[in-house]
Amino acid sequence: MMGIFIVGLATVLVLASSQTSNCGGNTAALAVCGHYPLYLFAGLAERDETSAVGLTPNALTAGRDSDELSSIFQSLSATASYSIRNPDVAFDPADREVVIVCEQAFENVPQPTVWNLYCRSPAHAVGYSDGSTGLISPAEYRELDRSDFMPAADWIRLRATSAGESPSVAQ
Repeated sequence: MMGIFIVGLATVLVLASSQTSNCGGNTAALAVCGHYPLYLFAGLAERDETSAVGLTPNALTAGRDSDELSSIFQSLSATASYSIRNPDVAFDPADREVVIVCEQAFENVPQPTVWNLYCRSPAHAVGYSDGSTGLISPAEYRELDRSDFMPAADWIRLRATSAGESPSVAQ
C-alpha cells in the first residue's frame, strides 16, 4: 500500500515539475501580432477617421513616437523577428490580409502536455488587417507571399531616422 502511494506521489511530482510556462514563444508572438494592428488603428482616432480603408500604416502612424512602436516588438517578444506588410501600401481591414508575421516558428501553442502526448505543432504567429491573430503552419508560412513585406525593425529605424529621432531597435 505504501509503495502505491510513493509511486503515485512520484508521478504527481514529476508531472507537476515538468509543467513549463507558456508565456513565451507563440503566446508572446500572438500578442505582438495583435498589438501591431491595434497600434495602427489607434492612429484612426488621432486623425478623426472612421475607416482605415485607403490609409497606409505610414499615414496611420505619422507623428507618433517611434519608441512607442519599437516597444511593441521588444517588450513582449524580444527574441523573435517580425515582418510587416509594406507600410506604404494601403490595406482594407475587411479583406483580412496578413499585415504582420513572426519569422520564427514556435512550438508552445497549443502547449505540449501529457493529454496531447507531448505533440509539438510548430507554427508562425500572424496578425491580420482586421485586428485578429492566428497561427499558420510552416508550410503555410512558406506559401505566404512575403515579397511585399519588410522587417519591422527596418521600418522602425526608417521612421525614427526620417523623424530625426534616434532609433532604439534591438533585433
